[in-house]
Amino acid sequence: MVCVEVQGQGTGKGTADMARVFTPFFRSDDQATRQVPGTGLGLALVQSIVELHGGEVTVFSEPGSGSKSGFRIPGVLAAA
Repeated sequence: MVCVEVQGQGTGKGTADMARVFTPFFRSDDQATRQVPGTGLGLALVQSIVELHGGEVTVFSEPGSGSKSGFRIPGVLAAA
């Protein structure tokens, strides 16, 4: 497996938002989040692409502590 993880220093997400982060066009009602431009498509697109490659996406977040997200996809070893 190939694993990639990213940790952010942003505002973090609450439980209600976490249930919807993979929904296309979802934007949190949190004012700090609303001040940052975006369409709400990023995680929905990532999830679709990663799952098409047989992988999975994970997101962990706490309000005020930022978020940690990542994905795993099957890897192929090339012959040397």
